[in-house]
Amino acid sequence: MLINKKRLIFLTELIIVIIFFINAQDMVLGENNIDISKDILLKWIGTGIQEKTINMEMLFGYAMFANNTNFDGKYDYKTTSARFSLEIKPKNIIDIKLSMPFLLRNGPDAKTGPFGDLSADISKGWGKTNKIITGITLTFPTGFSAIKKDDNDIEFISSQLQVGSGLFSSIVRAGYAFMPQWGAVNIGATYLAGILAVRTKEYGYDTISDKIFSQKKQLEFARDGWGAKNEMGTTRPDYLGIYTDLGIKTETVNHGISIGYFYPCSADKYEKYEKGITENSFSSKTEAQYFFDTLTKQENEKYFVAGKQAQTDNWIYLKKTTIKKSAFPSLTLQYNIEKKDFLFPVFLGTAIRFDYEKRLNLGGITLGVGFKFPIY
Repeated sequence: MLINKKRLIFLTELIIVIIFFINAQDMVLGENNIDISKDILLKWIGTGIQEKTINMEMLFGYAMFANNTNFDGKYDYKTTSARFSLEIKPKNIIDIKLSMPFLLRNGPDAKTGPFGDLSADISKGWGKTNKIITGITLTFPTGFSAIKKDDNDIEFISSQLQVGSGLFSSIVRAGYAFMPQWGAVNIGATYLAGILAVRTKEYGYDTISDKIFSQKKQLEFARDGWGAKNEMGTTRPDYLGIYTDLGIKTETVNHGISIGYFYPCSADKYEKYEKGITENSFSSKTEAQYFFDTLTKQENEKYFVAGKQAQTDNWIYLKKTTIKKSAFPSLTLQYNIEKKDFLFPVFLGTAIRFDYEKRLNLGGITLGVGFKFPIY
């Protein structure tokens, strides 16, 4: 009987120590609310796993997005996603997170997948109770970003259904966090920008199929004013954002709330493609291209000679017309709950994006469930 009492006392003290230790842990505040494609990203707000150097995070989500809806439930496309992340956290140095998303997008004109853009996040915090946190997320265009419509050589499916951004991009952020025993408050700012892209510099023409194709591509600086242009001609504007994260600890679960506001630095742009045949005959592709380069034309138009039409001296060309449309500020709201566990914390969260165009419109909503487990 005495042994059982000692065991009971030991277990009680152990539970108290565990609870105290968990509550003493700093909260993890996640990375970004949106990416360069304006997809909603769920941020893990909780204690996570902090006593291990290498951890795995899995986050599964379902999202519905709309270009413009006044809360009428009319969504243009839906995305089912699974994001696998490897967290590397050498103590008191930096935190590194490598993430690979797998996506299935479903919209009115196509179904696409499965690989999204690979990202690498590097962050560093200074301080204990009062903390300065900085970070940068680098995104690499591993996902398909120039998918064309079936049996069409010049028309792309909508940019929302492309599973990749087509851009080497970066998201920088800096914040000030207060870390009391009951949780965390973090206020910060972020800037999203595309930098590089692989784009077509020269086109070719297949006389048998009567189709234009990309003949030469190269990596180039993608900046276009306060935005960046990808292979399909979509210019994604830079976004300047501010955000506030709130974490609240309890004995068994943690609660997280995040609010973000993102303002576009330029208009959205996209290119309209048209195929044509020269009225004049030319002896070479270079001569035909020189004619278009010196031709008086609109500033928003560009011509690319692709190839010679069969049995004639006329040439097939591709005309690109840049069209601008307004980009709108966005407000994001997130709530999540985390079940505390040293080895297997569980995350449940939801986030909403509102876009403002004369009125507040529901731009998207996402639901997610996630897990973390230690590797080393």
